Amino acid sequence: MQINRRNFFGVAGAVAAPLVLAGCGFTKSDPAAQADGNSLTFTTWGTDSELAGFTSAIAGFEAANSGVKVALNSVPYAQMFTNIDAQLQAGNPPDIFRVPYYTFGRYAGSGQLLDLSSHVDKAFGDRFTPAAWAAIQNTAKPFGVPHHTDTSAILYNKVIFEAAGIKSVPTELEKAWTWDEFSQVLKTL
Repeated sequence: MQINRRNFFGVAGAVAAPLVLAGCGFTKSDPAAQADGNSLTFTTWGTDSELAGFTSAIAGFEAANSGVKVALNSVPYAQMFTNIDAQLQAGNPPDIFRVPYYTFGRYAGSGQLLDLSSHVDKAFGDRFTPAAWAAIQNTAKPFGVPHHTDTSAILYNKVIFEAAGIKSVPTELEKAWTWDEFSQVLKTL
């Protein structure tokens, strides 16, 4: 399967956001893999747990796409943008890189990112909250994939919930409220 940065997002979908490169500097993939178009590079920063998640996502993507290799470049956050900017200026950018929302516009607005409109279906944005999807838009087109759309914990006051008639709160992901159900709980409160 030939894969490059243009068709990667169509294949990888939401998994694309977490993929990253390894080490403090830019790590090139195997030259033979690069020559046949089956190698991708991903630069990011992260905690050990985040990097373990990225590594797992990469392994799953590689398993689903025989012959494709993804090089993960983990850069300390303090060096992240210097690293990315140097690669961009040298004309050798990573295929995928992670940036915080507050720096996203700088890269999208300067033509450094690929317009993903033709690589994701129109419903792709429905996977994310409206605010997260809007954050990766430039000129009403997606130039990235939202990354932090998860919630680690929600604290609530049991007394207030019970007083409002809300007797059951999900404690497992599989039983979590939908956004509409959660919205109804909030309206009830």
